[in-house]
Amino acid sequence: MVLAFLVAVVVLSPVVAVHVKNTSASPPERQVTYIVEQGDTLWGIAAQFAPHNLDRRVYIYKIRKLNDLTSPALIHPGQALLLPIR
Repeated sequence: MVLAFLVAVVVLSPVVAVHVKNTSASPPERQVTYIVEQGDTLWGIAAQFAPHNLDRRVYIYKIRKLNDLTSPALIHPGQALLLPIR
């Protein structure tokens, strides 16, 4: 019985460690909804909303990830995009 418990602890301990590691990540960023207007590009949206200390390419990556945009990331007027904010 004790041996079975120890085997279970040894086998499951990596799973528990990974789970704890993932839950201790930084808190999720807040988000705001932005409605795409005619002529908008992800680069232009990033120029307007990205924090000054963040590379626009990183911000665009975050927008694409939040909105499940594939490559090429096409956006259309009237489309609602989630934008990360700090």
